[in-house]
Amino acid sequence: INQQEQIIREKTKNERMQRSFLENILPPSLVGDLKEAQQLHLQSTFKRTKSLSQRHMGVSVLFADLVGFTSYSAQVDPFKVMVFLNDLFQVFDGMCDEYNVYKIETIGDCYVATVGVVTGELMNMKVAASQSARSKKYKKEQIESTDSISQRISGLSGLSDSSRLSSMRSSFTLNARDLVGFAKAMIRGSREVMKPTLNTPAIMRVGIHTGSCVSGIIGTKNLKFCLLGDAVETAAEMESTGTPDCIHASEALVGLVSDEKWEKCK
Repeated sequence: INQQEQIIREKTKNERMQRSFLENILPPSLVGDLKEAQQLHLQSTFKRTKSLSQRHMGVSVLFADLVGFTSYSAQVDPFKVMVFLNDLFQVFDGMCDEYNVYKIETIGDCYVATVGVVTGELMNMKVAASQSARSKKYKKEQIESTDSISQRISGLSGLSDSSRLSSMRSSFTLNARDLVGFAKAMIRGSREVMKPTLNTPAIMRVGIHTGSCVSGIIGTKNLKFCLLGDAVETAAEMESTGTPDCIHASEALVGLVSDEKWEKCK
């Protein structure tokens, strides 16, 4: 009996470790969905993708990259570059919980994060099947104002309750405010991390936007959680057209946190 109890304890411990590991690379809510999909043996790519996808609204997305990284990495030993990036990104990772940020991924020197995907509002629990056919005709949406987002919420949910809309606006504003706080902390934190060899501080260029997106898992090997949609594309554009050591925000996001000291781009 003691041996059986020991085996059960070890099995339980291993299962907890496996789940903990998965929850470190995927949102906790998706870990259960992934296990369910495997148990149901969903062989169809469409069925599997649909079961692991969700639609979100009021999500705030951030893209940030290092200014001059390409030329810097060409001058310095690759191992030193890796150590430098690890040190820098650990600073950012350490601030995520404080600002309710969910880190999506790093791509080279680019850091991608969001607020609202894990804790925010869902348009519907799973992506509608009809959307798959329409996705091929997807066109980039225009940046939405807070009012237009509220109108979409009302139309999608069939709710006319003003208190519900007010609650959602507040949720979207909190998401945006948390991400702005995180972006500001990134700018400050990066200045404390010095580039090896050059001994100069890391300078970030940050872009942020708020809107809707789809999240899900792509592939079956080396599972990757990703976001797609207007919020992601626009945030990336904000970053690429931004100014070093500054936060470039879209009008949609500025409208939610208008009390910040924003300056109009020239």
